Amino acid sequence: MDGTYLVAHPREWKDYTADNPRIPTKKLRARRALARYENVAAVILDQKRAALFRESVTRTVGDGKGETTHPIEDWWANVDGEGCSIDDWISESFVWAGLFGHVFHYMDRTVGVEGETQADAGALILRLYNPLDVPDWLQTDRGALTAVKLLEPTPRESINDASTLSDGVYMERVVTAETWELRKAERQGKTGSRVSVTKVDGPHPHEFGVLPVVVQYAKRKALAPLIGQPILGDPNNYIDLYNLTSEIRELLRSQTFGLLNVPLGSGAERVGVDEAQRMMGDEKGAENVIFTPVLAQYLQPDTENVSVHQEERTQLVRTIYRLAGLPWESDSQDAEAEGSMKLKREDLNQLLSMYASNCRATEIAIAKLWFRGTYGDSWEKQWDEANVQINYPQTFDVTPFAEALERAQASITLEYGPKFKAEQQKRLLPQFFPDAPPGVIEELEAECDAVSEENAEAAKAQKEADVEATKAKASGGFGA
Repeated sequence: MDGTYLVAHPREWKDYTADNPRIPTKKLRARRALARYENVAAVILDQKRAALFRESVTRTVGDGKGETTHPIEDWWANVDGEGCSIDDWISESFVWAGLFGHVFHYMDRTVGVEGETQADAGALILRLYNPLDVPDWLQTDRGALTAVKLLEPTPRESINDASTLSDGVYMERVVTAETWELRKAERQGKTGSRVSVTKVDGPHPHEFGVLPVVVQYAKRKALAPLIGQPILGDPNNYIDLYNLTSEIRELLRSQTFGLLNVPLGSGAERVGVDEAQRMMGDEKGAENVIFTPVLAQYLQPDTENVSVHQEERTQLVRTIYRLAGLPWESDSQDAEAEGSMKLKREDLNQLLSMYASNCRATEIAIAKLWFRGTYGDSWEKQWDEANVQINYPQTFDVTPFAEALERAQASITLEYGPKFKAEQQKRLLPQFFPDAPPGVIEELEAECDAVSEENAEAAKAQKEADVEATKAKASGGFGA
């Protein structure tokens, strides 16, 4: 917001001949003041999250028809100990994973009342850490995590206590496959390069049997087993957009006012500048005035450079959206082949399917950690008996509704069976009722199946009747 990411032109520094110029010109200061950050990245992330979680995630334990709920279903309603459901937790963590490429979920326990040990502590809770909060870790030669160092803010007893807000003081939580430990770390020296670490609590056994950390990916990197790939593309694209916007605003502002050329005359009619100013009066409007011997005229600046910048900016925004797999709003207005638009929709469909697969893998790993922390050594037996099922949508059909309806109408003329028609109707239901609760959609799907069965039985009875009629007719004809 202070213009730090503006790339200055060489002549926008007064000391431009220096290796590291530091003194900005008036033009650069004006461009910084006019800088405006349009958060396109946030819009892209919000659009992808909305598309990914448009349909509800289904989570069932057992056959899903039990009268009592399993304890993990109660935990899903409050995974952080502060009332956040698993739906909201995963939706929020997806944004962070999309921004950084990956995030870390740490399974912890709430601290019990005074006098209780860690083993007697309360419920299991999740904590979220972005990659900036995980400066160090250990891995096996196959890429599996074995230990992590997590950074946390130093806790304060009172809001009036500002001593822990000083720079360079933070907490380190070191977690291994067996224990966790809390340390207080303080940077020392002017550069803060040396760190003094003081043990605060631990090490304590956490009794999960494994490292209680799950890495959630937005998109995996092929050659990095732990590091994820952000879904926003190259960050320099957004810095470039920020600079282009600033330059366009500065150009427009500098070209807002034209020049009023006032003639001074020649020969006996020539007047001086002071006399010309006196004759014009004090109110000259918003124009900049110059005095020359030529005829009076307005001199307007050339706007071609603004047009070039605006075209470049539009193309950059289109590129950013294309790299993110999203259609740019003007794509639907431009002349474009139908096949090209379908390919773009399919690209987005595949991206959303990949995100859903990664979210599902994260949830399953978190659920297994909960079983480990709840049932100890018997967690595998409890896991098998519980038969936990977590399912995300398999496909994200972004086909326009008009096209889907046209396909359905065309299929009516084809001789498909009742089962096919029922499946087709169920696929159209979410598009007819996009805001309907899951229970209503399930009831409508059940009606489609019931009608399909009735039609199938009626078709079967009709077929049998036609066969009998054909036999009777053939028998009668032969006898005659």
